[in-house]
Amino acid sequence: PLVKNLENPDYMKIILNGKCSLEERFAEIDIKLIRQELKEKQKQIGDTPPRMRKIYKIRNLPEKLIKYTS
Repeated sequence: PLVKNLENPDYMKIILNGKCSLEERFAEIDIKLIRQELKEKQKQIGDTPPRMRKIYKIRNLPEKLIKYTS
């Protein structure tokens, strides 16, 4: 599905943001900034209380909640 979006002119206009090709767009990526943002996000995850992390790992949690509350 994502590759199919590359055939959509409106989608490409948004993605390219004024550039001529995906190559030009990817060349703008600042790897240091990406790494910094990733590190910040990982810290936020680390700040999650352990009990909540356990809850996040429960498989099919929404379905289980619906089953037990219905």
